[in-house]
Amino acid sequence: MMCWLRGVSAFFESKVPFSFSNGDYMAEWIVLLAKRIGLGTQSQFSITEYGAGLGVLAQQVISRLEKSAGKTEWHYEISEYAAQSIDQLSATMSRVHLQDRVRFVVQDILTPTHRPGSQDLIILNYLLDSLPTDQFCWNDGVLSEILVQTDVVGDQPIIDSVHFPPHFVMPVDIDTWMNSL
Repeated sequence: MMCWLRGVSAFFESKVPFSFSNGDYMAEWIVLLAKRIGLGTQSQFSITEYGAGLGVLAQQVISRLEKSAGKTEWHYEISEYAAQSIDQLSATMSRVHLQDRVRFVVQDILTPTHRPGSQDLIILNYLLDSLPTDQFCWNDGVLSEILVQTDVVGDQPIIDSVHFPPHFVMPVDIDTWMNSL
């Protein structure tokens, strides 16, 4: 079963890289979206993928663009924040017939170099995988955070400031609570 059918949290719980499990499916939707906003009707169309990771999704999107862009001159920019990653992507994905269409760029999403509106479509691929997440669930009418790990050294107390007034929680209290689950 594809992870996305179980919800976004499934990617974090299962530690499944998104593009490996759903890349082909997402590439299809990305190209359909690109067509809705001008691919095939505009003379030029540009896509930038921030956080390309291993380039799995980029390869699948580019393959689909080659087949379905019509007369549109498309350009695909693959970016990662680490120069070593870009060098590896460039070496493994270089195709002579695509050299004028695919660019490899070292770029940090926090300091983008594009002018606003200069790209027709921006893909935030592995950026979503790398962002910190908090996951919650309802348990008997109480909203609780899940997938949390805590280490308490020795008899060091923790200050619980969820309620007022704050109170100290001792490691033995945490152990007792964890063993009751």
